[in-house]
Amino acid sequence: TLNQAIRYLNQIGIGNIESSLRPLMRRLYQGLSELGLSILTPPEEELWSGIVSFATTEAETIGSLLSEKGIVTWYGDGRVRASIHLYNDGEDIELFLDALRKVLRDLS
Repeated sequence: TLNQAIRYLNQIGIGNIESSLRPLMRRLYQGLSELGLSILTPPEEELWSGIVSFATTEAETIGSLLSEKGIVTWYGDGRVRASIHLYNDGEDIELFLDALRKVLRDLS
C-alpha cells in the first residue's frame, strides 16, 4: 500500500536515498557526455532528481532497441529519459551505458 511505501522510504531516509543516487547520477551523466549526447538534464547536481534525459532525432529507435535489450527508458518527443532510484546500483548504470553504446554504434 501507499502507507507502507511511505514508511519504507522514511525508514531509509530521503537524505540517504539522495546521497546513494548522487554517484550513480554522476556516472550516468558522465557516460552520456562521453558518448557525445546532447544532455537535457542540467549539469548542476543540486538540480538532479534521478532522471537524466538526452535529445536525439532517433529517440523512438533508440528506446525500442534498448527495450529489446531489457533496458527500460521513456522515449518520445525527441528525447530518451533514464530514471534511477534506490533499487539501482553502479552495475545497472554500466549495463545501461553499454547497451546504449551498442545501440548507437549499430545506428551509425
